[in-house]
Amino acid sequence: MRCAVKRIEANAGRLFLVLLLLALQGCGTLSIKPHVPSPTPGEAYKVGEVVDLATGERITFQEMIRDLEAARVVYVGETHVSRADHALQLKVARALLERHPQLAIGAEMVPRTRQPVLDRWVKGLLTEEELLDELAWEETWGHDFALYRPLFQLARDHRLPMVALNAPGDLVRKVARDGLAGLDARERSQLAVRFLDDDPRHRAFVEEEFRSHAHGGFENFQHFYEAQLAWDETMAETLAQWLRDHPDFQVLVLAGKGHVNYRFGVPERTKRRLEHRYAIVVPMPVHGTALEVSPDIGDYLVVTEKERPFPGHGRRLGIVLDREKAESGLYVKAVLPGSRAARSGLKPGDRIVAVDGRTIGDIRELHEVVRGGDGRRTFTVERRGNRTDVVIDLD
Repeated sequence: MRCAVKRIEANAGRLFLVLLLLALQGCGTLSIKPHVPSPTPGEAYKVGEVVDLATGERITFQEMIRDLEAARVVYVGETHVSRADHALQLKVARALLERHPQLAIGAEMVPRTRQPVLDRWVKGLLTEEELLDELAWEETWGHDFALYRPLFQLARDHRLPMVALNAPGDLVRKVARDGLAGLDARERSQLAVRFLDDDPRHRAFVEEEFRSHAHGGFENFQHFYEAQLAWDETMAETLAQWLRDHPDFQVLVLAGKGHVNYRFGVPERTKRRLEHRYAIVVPMPVHGTALEVSPDIGDYLVVTEKERPFPGHGRRLGIVLDREKAESGLYVKAVLPGSRAARSGLKPGDRIVAVDGRTIGDIRELHEVVRGGDGRRTFTVERRGNRTDVVIDLD
């Protein structure tokens, strides 16, 4: 396997455990199959061009949409902090909606236990602030909602069903630590019934990431792999059931590239449960030279502009907040191993009352402080009745 494939797989793989690992920008180079022509330097791909990965030929965006109309499920993978990826998702959603008014949006970023929240949002019964609060957005997902707002608003404006696909994050973290065997019967019932680990390509894909990069302090690969399967299989099970229950709908799935590209994550696991046609759209940032393309990764490649990381990209504190405590400040329920918070000495039970002297009253204010500016932040916390400062380096 060529090194280019390894680079793109590693970068996509960094998206697996989003609450445990940093989300990183993807590489722009893919492997090439001998039968797929690579352009000469003078024919280098340009921003906005679409490539049919089965033939290597350039097609128009509308030609791609016409082809996608026949797919029951359309996956548009994302790097979670990429504005270009989210802009493409929105563009595809609008184009599909024009051709297929019975369109639904599947969302990796929402655990399936929160489906009633999405239902109320689509019906216009929640404000954005209420939506984020009931989804526990900052804790369960954490990426800036501004990146997702246009898609959520599109669903609301057109009453498009939104499908919460994912497994509860706290259970996946427990699987990564203790394995599936560490779950009790109630916890196990919240994940997919069936876990299939018979694809050696998928296992190798995850293992390369595990061996090559920091992995949140988890040392048992089998547990780590079971956690990845918990994401993929639960999303696949949820999606397949929704398709059965809504046979006239097309679904646009928004999910990280690590769950979508190369097919062996959510796409093929969904198809095992319910036979259907699907298509994968791969956003890929342009680089100075011609992109090499492969049909292995997906069905269509859309060349996007090269961009700077979204403000605050990578600045995860690595904490889980206790939302049941309603007093002022924010209570730390858990600190993730190897995180900035853990390295800086933040502890479970701490109550965050201020950052750099600014009183923190809610999660949104904490997010703004973490995302903005450069350098270190001084967190004032109350610990066992005393106040102390914890300095966290965000760079």
